[in-house]
Amino acid sequence: GPRIDAAGHDADRIPPQVSTAKARMEASHAGAATYRSVADAIRTIARTEGPLALVRGLPLLLLTNAPFAAIHFAVYERIRAWGAAKRGWAVNLGAGAVASVLATVATQPFDALRARTMLNLGASFGAVRAGGVAGLFAGFLPRLAKRPLQTTLIWAVFEDLDQRLRRRG
Repeated sequence: GPRIDAAGHDADRIPPQVSTAKARMEASHAGAATYRSVADAIRTIARTEGPLALVRGLPLLLLTNAPFAAIHFAVYERIRAWGAAKRGWAVNLGAGAVASVLATVATQPFDALRARTMLNLGASFGAVRAGGVAGLFAGFLPRLAKRPLQTTLIWAVFEDLDQRLRRRG
């Protein structure tokens, strides 16, 4: 529903099987297998790698989203408290932007490991050692461009609607 605890992350709202298929389909341009549809991807992955391959990234998904939600909410509420006298879109957008950026930076290593796992690239400590810190921040700029924008807008709209509904009823 609006999962405001970790808004803006596709895997929060869709089953891990579909998220895995989506990640694999997005990687097809980089030489990964191509699939005709999401259903084809799910069937093919389950058949060739076993059904557990479809949920392999779930633990790392939780290690990404739970801290993201906690960091985001704590920072968001603290900034909103500082700007309590000027409640409105500006405060909500500012608080959401800062909270989202901080939470995205803090959880990026887990998200990189989740992506590697879903793409069947391995998220072992050996893979991490080989890639170093740079490997843990692979995909950081696209994630930084996407997640804070989505999360900020979702929270600002939620806060605005919440205030409007409270005034009406």
